Amino acid sequence: MASLWDLGKSTKEKLADEWEEDGVLEEKVEKHRDKFEDDFKQNMDEEVPTHPYKVYREIVESQELTDEERIALEQMKDEFSERWQTLKQTHSN
Repeated sequence: MASLWDLGKSTKEKLADEWEEDGVLEEKVEKHRDKFEDDFKQNMDEEVPTHPYKVYREIVESQELTDEERIALEQMKDEFSERWQTLKQTHSN
């Protein structure tokens, strides 16, 4: 039975939750890492990197992605957002 929290979720969000519960989310992300990671790394190597959300949006808008690819891409965006935030903090100090 679906919980009240699931009522507003997309199928993609439900799938991501299911993978997380089953412990396979990281495996699914790794499966698609080679498709997207270089774009995020290239951005981080820039003198002034933009927020990884911009890289994410560019990929989403330029490619047809499966739900699995989109979930993996979102996970990588979150991962690189943390790195970006750390980099921003060290440069502002």
